[in-house]
Amino acid sequence: MIGGFTTASVDNKKLTKSHGQLLDEIGRAFVNMIPEDGTKIYFVREKAFNARAAQSEMGIYKVVGLTDWLLYKLKEDWHELYPVSVKKLVTGSGKADKAQVASSLAYYFGEHEYPNDDESDAAAVAAAFLIQHNIFKQQDEAKGGGSDVSASPEVHQGV
Repeated sequence: MIGGFTTASVDNKKLTKSHGQLLDEIGRAFVNMIPEDGTKIYFVREKAFNARAAQSEMGIYKVVGLTDWLLYKLKEDWHELYPVSVKKLVTGSGKADKAQVASSLAYYFGEHEYPNDDESDAAAVAAAFLIQHNIFKQQDEAKGGGSDVSASPEVHQGV
């Protein structure tokens, strides 16, 4: 857990697992993140899909479908943020690249080594969500610059 949030991570770098195996591992990891004591938690993800998705991205759609189904079954709400909103909230620029986003995360979570882009992207989504909900101050706001970020997350009902 980093700064009060956690991610589900499944390793398939050698591409040896079937989509079914991966979805099973992801689903189990996802369910295991839910506290048994009833503590309120928030599910947030980046809304990062486009109509011209490459074949390699099709597996991601399966994960999205799996998490949608799990949250529906658990009667939990979830939030989605567009990538440009995440970049704008975390770095001040909707055109920031992955390196700029990752380097901005130290302001919110302290120095941390992210093993890959997926983990730093997840941290950025968490930071953006916390900024939108006034739990974190946006980096330029903390410096007195202020920012006009009006992009609201899409909220989906799990019931």
